[in-house]
Amino acid sequence: MTEAVEFTKLAPDVYVAGQLEVSDIKRLVPLGVNTLVCNRPDGEADQTSSELISAAAEAAGIKFVYLPMTNPDDTVNQSSKFREVLVNGGVVLAYCRTGRRSSALWQSTNKT
Repeated sequence: MTEAVEFTKLAPDVYVAGQLEVSDIKRLVPLGVNTLVCNRPDGEADQTSSELISAAAEAAGIKFVYLPMTNPDDTVNQSSKFREVLVNGGVVLAYCRTGRRSSALWQSTNKT
């Protein structure tokens, strides 16, 4: 059995995490997460696919958004889309392999 991924709260309505597993989705519900954002491209390494995570999230009533980033420099390309998610998504959790790219993306939306 693997250790559960940690959810880090960056703001009242924003969390980030490392790679999620399908079993982690049920842990999002008590946090009030309405929107799950995947910043990890499929096929990057051994990981659960965004398709499986998306299906589990949607079954739990959580919207899934796929905004893959290969490195923190992709924040330029994804920040406007992520900003829209933050405005319209309610409580948002973004994830990637370690949470680093998701944190960088969130930080880029707060530099206005």
